[in-house]
Amino acid sequence: MGMRRYQDFKAWQLAHELNTKVFEMTAKAPAFHDFKFRDNIRDAADSAQRNFPEGFGRFAPGDFAHFLDHSRASLLETKNELAVGLERNYFAEDDFKKADVLVNRALGALSGCKGTFAPRERR
Repeated sequence: MGMRRYQDFKAWQLAHELNTKVFEMTAKAPAFHDFKFRDNIRDAADSAQRNFPEGFGRFAPGDFAHFLDHSRASLLETKNELAVGLERNYFAEDDFKKADVLVNRALGALSGCKGTFAPRERR
């Protein structure tokens, strides 16, 4: 039986946790003061999470798969921005590692999502 809510997907849960972690990491200096960087990494992490409900709400497995591809791309963009932030000394090594693990786990969990789509019927 497929998932009935987008929140039930492990990949969404991990993307949500990553989004929260990225916001926390960019809420303090020095990342907070690099507005372009801060906004870009926050948007990428948010997009990874945000694409689940958008695709799930279309009630079509093909559309959902398309939005999962967008989520994967946003996770990879987040991964890249995390590396940039580390290079710029915006993040502590420990915070970077925690966020990077979340990205990798979310990417792995995405692989199992496409065959589990079963939204409720439209009302």
